[in-house]
Amino acid sequence: MANNILEMALELLEHEQKFLPSTLSAWFGDATVVSFTDNRLVLHSPSDFKQKYITDKFIEPLQNAVSADRRGSDRCGGDRGIQHPRPVGVSVR
Repeated sequence: MANNILEMALELLEHEQKFLPSTLSAWFGDATVVSFTDNRLVLHSPSDFKQKYITDKFIEPLQNAVSADRRGSDRCGGDRGIQHPRPVGVSVR
């Protein structure tokens, strides 16, 4: 489930927020999911530089994408009516 949530979030970033696949691959290609519990997604990137860049540039879009996916938003912007009261937090280490 945890790795799938990252894949789905990156797909949403590509399609809805128009990030290029090459951009996402460059920054997230070696990122792994450490955990996904209590509405918090924790990622690991082996590079300090990538960690900082992801934190600075992608945290908010990732939080929005993961939260939207968990609410049941389909790829066309519709809503299946499933609501999660708390947004998902994302951190990188």
